[in-house]
Amino acid sequence: MTGRLSRIMEKIITERQCWDIPQTADDNYRMIFENAIEGIMRTDETGRILQANPAMARLVGYSSPESMMASLDNAMQLLVDPNQGAELQEILQAKGIVINFTAQMRRKDGSLFWSSVNVKVVVDTAGKVKWYQGFLIDISDRKHMQDRLAAAAAKNKRIAAILQHSMLLASPPASYSGIDAEALYRAALSEARVGGDFFDLFALNSESVALIVGDASGKGLAAAARTMEVKHALRAFLYEHRAPEVALAKLNQFLFDTHQFDKGSDGWFIVVAVAVLNTTNGDISFSVAGMDPPIILRTDGRVEQIEMTGMPLGIEPDSTYCIKTARLQSRDTLLMATDGLTAARRGAVLLGNEGIARIAKRTGSHKPLQELGQAIYDGALDFQDGDLHDDVCLLLARRK
Repeated sequence: MTGRLSRIMEKIITERQCWDIPQTADDNYRMIFENAIEGIMRTDETGRILQANPAMARLVGYSSPESMMASLDNAMQLLVDPNQGAELQEILQAKGIVINFTAQMRRKDGSLFWSSVNVKVVVDTAGKVKWYQGFLIDISDRKHMQDRLAAAAAKNKRIAAILQHSMLLASPPASYSGIDAEALYRAALSEARVGGDFFDLFALNSESVALIVGDASGKGLAAAARTMEVKHALRAFLYEHRAPEVALAKLNQFLFDTHQFDKGSDGWFIVVAVAVLNTTNGDISFSVAGMDPPIILRTDGRVEQIEMTGMPLGIEPDSTYCIKTARLQSRDTLLMATDGLTAARRGAVLLGNEGIARIAKRTGSHKPLQELGQAIYDGALDFQDGDLHDDVCLLLARRK
């Protein structure tokens, strides 16, 4: 014990009547004060400690009357961890009517514990402080549990990030043979980087590339889990058949065959747009299942919308899908978007594929793909005048 603290303790011991409960105190108050499980101390208007109950002595390790420590300032110097002392003094000086905070406290033996602190400041009608009353509860177990839960949550977040990275390419490769490609993706929910929207881009052979954009009903990780099954199954069917309309029909039947007895899949469906591009001559074939059709932004600024429809996957067994063809010339750009963009709304008016086409044309076919994609996304935000409420996916591919 330091010399300064010894002098403080001597002064306290010679004035013990200041801290004892007044003999006139109500018996109920005395019983509550002495048997409370939380530490209680009371000061006068100057902050000099007058009373402290047995629970306070047990919490801080100072026996009565030693636990009184003369004043709140002295108590804070002795009890509060130095790393929090300045912050705590700032809180106390605010002199609110009730001050609540959590602080790491230090016992007499030097051990630390976490405490929930409640300081009540009693004032008279003129607003002058009459006394302070403080309550301390040891919440170390709760704090340690919170720390363990936070550590577990951080671990799960790291695991989820790794899994999500495998579910969604952060960006497709910048260059395939004959094309450049970029993707813009925004998940609607903060719980995950991925949601029901998805995209895929892969080579079928040395001169053909498949481009896919899709959307599973729902949001978040539950919807993202469904997309993985669809994404990999569609890859397999495209590798086998190389024809998007056949691959979609096979995928639709596959989903029915594998989920017809799965009660958890009731009411869910998938919409997909598929393009297969011959990177040598620019020939491209399209097929869609419930998705907005692709858009071609020509190098001279013209915009072409591929008009076609198709039943979403998972609605009707034995559905068939049509095919449309076009040709990408050098520097032409293919745009494929989910309804997170096209459903942007201004009043009763939807942005739609026509709005996407207008923004793309206004931005210009000469812009780098990443800049063009961001301009389309920003244009949808401006159109809605606020955040988009659905997952957003935009895939862009430009023939070299």
